[in-house]
Parts: sequence; structure tokens; C-alpha cells
Amino acid sequence: MALNKFWFTGETGKMPAFLTMPEARDEFGQICVVAERLLPELLARKIIWFDGAEYRIKAADYARFSSHMIDLHVCDFCQMRPVEWTALCDTFNHPDGTSVGDWQACDPCGRYIKAGDRRGLIERFINKAIERAILKGRFPPLRATARLRLELEAEILPVFNGFWLHYKTIQKVNR
Repeated sequence: MALNKFWFTGETGKMPAFLTMPEARDEFGQICVVAERLLPELLARKIIWFDGAEYRIKAADYARFSSHMIDLHVCDFCQMRPVEWTALCDTFNHPDGTSVGDWQACDPCGRYIKAGDRRGLIERFINKAIERAILKGRFPPLRATARLRLELEAEILPVFNGFWLHYKTIQKVNR
């Protein structure tokens, strides 16, 4: 895992260091990535447990979790819940990996996408990323400077640009 000031690169790709997501290993040694904000709920439901060295999950439980049978989805843009929209999108490559298929969106991000408001979507991503980092104590509010905002935007822009190039339409999630 490579680490620099704000970003890390590991088995799950490149992302802001303060947005890293815990990994749980199944009985076959496969790594299953889980949004950090979902970890307490998954632990409480005994879907994930800590064995003293790492988080663990049964492959069957991860299959249920990742196949939407357990509704713990977060917005692919800002990591908030609940998911209210599905943005239909083709699979595409970006500098940090591959985005596979449709993207999930919370209501505010979905409204930005529906309106074609690229700037609003980027600002929401940056604001929520910084908010989570401050709440986790990863850096004090005074470090949420214009420079940090520019660095976050520069890193996420290729991914968001890829999304917009391969985006088809957006629709409300049927419940």
C-alpha cells in the first residue's frame, strides 16, 4: 500500500486516505470492501466480526450483502444514505481503475445528476468528504483549506468526467 499526504493506493484502488474503507476477508481469502460508515451496522447485525487481526465475513453473507438482499447501499458520489436514484452508466476505465456499470445516488446527488449540474455534484462530494474527515478527527476544520479542496477535485475529476462521458440516464429507485 502506497501512502502520500492525502491518497493511498492498495488492493481496492486509489482513494483519499480519509475515505479508506475497511476490508473483510472471507473464508476463501477473498477481500470484501465495506464502506466504513456501514461497519457498525454490519457488526451489530453480526454480518462482519473482528477476529483479533482483521475483519471477517462469510462469503455467503457478502454475496447477500453485495446482491442487494441487505440494503446497506451508499451513494457512489458522496457516500451518504439512503440511495434514492440509479444512474445508468456504461462500464469505463479511469486512471485509478475501472468503474463497472450503474452508479447509485442519494437524493441530492441524484438531483444534481438529473439537472446536469456537474459543479454541484463535485462540490457535494468534496464537502461530504471533508465533513467525514473532520468528524473522524483525521484533520481539524482549519485544514479544510482551498488547497485541499483543489487536490480532492483534481483527483476525483477524471472519475467524474468518465462518469459523465458514459452516463445514459437517471431513474428513481423502485421501493
